[in-house]
Amino acid sequence: MLPIPIQPAQKAPRNRNEMPVLLKYSWNDLFELRSRLKAWGVDVKPLAETKDGERIPARLCRKIADAIESHLGELDAETRKWLRRDIPVWRTGGGFRQWRVCGL
Repeated sequence: MLPIPIQPAQKAPRNRNEMPVLLKYSWNDLFELRSRLKAWGVDVKPLAETKDGERIPARLCRKIADAIESHLGELDAETRKWLRRDIPVWRTGGGFRQWRVCGL
């Protein structure tokens, strides 16, 4: 899944070209993220594998960031590393449009 920010905040993380950092999830990563979020009480219905162009609302994105942040201590080191870097992106993306991408 490749979520594309809808309205990134000024303080959103940027790449070296000053473009908003993108989230990139393999099918395995997406499955793991959805499973954990569901266990943490976050509505994962908008995070689907087959909804090209569907919107993930900004409010849900902030809930995702908050859930990841509050549960970092429960994660193994490898999972904690890749989810920690995504917290500011989820928090500042202004919502996302999600796209399936082959090869991730």
